[in-house]
Amino acid sequence: MEKDVIKKINLECAVKIKNEPSRKLKEILKLYDKDYLSDFYNVITNKEISDNKSNLINIVYDELIKEDNIYTLINRLSSNEYNFLKKIIENDGILQDDYIDYYQYTYLFCYGILHKFNYKNKLYIVMPDEILDIMKDIDMSSFELVIDDNTLIINLLMAMCNLYGAVPVNLFINYCKEHYGIDDVNFDALLLTTRREHFESIFSGNEYYLVNANDMIDDGFKNIVKIIANIEDILNDYFDFKEYEVEDIIKYEDIFYYEENDATDRMVDYLKEYGLDDEDAYDIVGSLVQTFKKDCVAGYAFLNDILSEYDLVLDNSNYDEFMVYLSDVINNIPLWGNKGWTNKELILGKYDKR
Repeated sequence: MEKDVIKKINLECAVKIKNEPSRKLKEILKLYDKDYLSDFYNVITNKEISDNKSNLINIVYDELIKEDNIYTLINRLSSNEYNFLKKIIENDGILQDDYIDYYQYTYLFCYGILHKFNYKNKLYIVMPDEILDIMKDIDMSSFELVIDDNTLIINLLMAMCNLYGAVPVNLFINYCKEHYGIDDVNFDALLLTTRREHFESIFSGNEYYLVNANDMIDDGFKNIVKIIANIEDILNDYFDFKEYEVEDIIKYEDIFYYEENDATDRMVDYLKEYGLDDEDAYDIVGSLVQTFKKDCVAGYAFLNDILSEYDLVLDNSNYDEFMVYLSDVINNIPLWGNKGWTNKELILGKYDKR
């Protein structure tokens, strides 16, 4: 993503202020509306609240300065969040950086210990003084082991969501136990209640499924429900989810990752015949994989949009040939509706039968 775009998004997500950012918690809380204050309370306590703004400010303030709540927060951090928090503390509670990856640190802002301000068209990250004083007295190194486990869990689930689309809780638990030796995963505290920006759960049939929250945006919910329905149809009695080595799954933490194979290589070579360079050809294949792995039928609706970005047009002269290459790619990538198996594996019977 271009730096100018990152800055624009960051400033749009920040509270716009006319004066220098305040360092006092109550002054900061006054800048938010009732809904935002209620959200802070909900993330901190996992309880709903409804009150007037003045009372909410006092209530949220009291919750944020409780040491127990600060310790709870740190116990749930990933390594990225932990290191960013230490950076803010070492910088005496304020950081000016227009280009941070806000999505990586969403939890810290949703909890209310960090706040984003747009001041003179620059992004400032502020930790209120009251919270900074508490943080400075905490031995952060004592949390490193649990943070390491948290990071493994969060990264693994993100990767599994990108690979499978909808991840059965039991499958995820088995991976945590067998590959990381982690027996106790607190889904509510670590993954769902506090990370609604990242993960959601859906109960269907007799199973809870974990999904990437971004895949639920707009029509995403309908797509995920359709995928789960496909997983649970007659094929569900025929084969299990494909299990990968954890080292291979983790590669899918990058949402744009796909495993290159002969079919994708052939598609790249074919696209280069249209005068595209390597980078553009690989970008198109990557976009096709990300689109069609979610829903092969719906993918065709976006096909022309993907190609038009590179001035490629399908007509009577090239349509059939293009579809041969595209079908080859689709049949050789893990599909969300196939429990992580490729169409080719299912056709050839190379799956784990139930």
